[in-house]
Amino acid sequence: MTTPVKRMPFEDLLVEKGLILEREKEALLESARTTNRTIATILLERGTVTDEVIGQLLADQYGLPWNSLKEFRIPSPLMELIPVELMHRYEFVPMEQADLVLTIAIAKPHDLRIIDELEHQLGFELRLVVTSHSAILEALGNSEGNSQVLTRIKAELDPVLIKEDEKGEEILSVERITQDLSPVVKLVNTIILTALQKQASDIHIEPTERTVDVKFRIDGVLYLAMEPFDTGIHPSLISRLKIMSELDIAERR
Repeated sequence: MTTPVKRMPFEDLLVEKGLILEREKEALLESARTTNRTIATILLERGTVTDEVIGQLLADQYGLPWNSLKEFRIPSPLMELIPVELMHRYEFVPMEQADLVLTIAIAKPHDLRIIDELEHQLGFELRLVVTSHSAILEALGNSEGNSQVLTRIKAELDPVLIKEDEKGEEILSVERITQDLSPVVKLVNTIILTALQKQASDIHIEPTERTVDVKFRIDGVLYLAMEPFDTGIHPSLISRLKIMSELDIAERR
């Protein structure tokens, strides 16, 4: 395990960073003692700092790297390996696995009991990265939703075959797309809803020789939004989008 090394008391770090005055320190400590709350909790409730600032301070205090987890999604192999319930219970985000070392993002590097329990339950040596509490919840929500929904949709799409007419051309119809291929409807809805959540300005659906890549443009930068799909789903995907746009699905370019 990456052992957190406490460098200075949290209240002194707050003074050093200019977030509180020296004369405010004792009153803050007394408030923490009498209310049985942490200094961080008190400052958050007062609106003095954000939980991201708290996370950055803790990273500095314990000499650990900081990561905002912005746009981070848990890799699928780790989603399959580690129960989501465990991530929520211990409030951590698995980031990367290399042999027997697992990198996780946590918001409480000072809680050695939880870290020890995690190391025991997961069976990995843990490398710690500090993030904020809200970033953990967002990363878990995004990764859990995308992974579970897309895994289910992919499973439903696998056995789907599009019939061909006597000329070898694919036959598509409104009825087929909206009924027989209901997983396509779910997929398109998931893509659009995820784009809205991410505040994407554009959705790009790009077919390659073997896959269909779905990308979002966020703050002017194009990102791969989810794991690529088999190229066989591309005609149905485009037809569903045409139906939603009230375009002729029989028209091709």
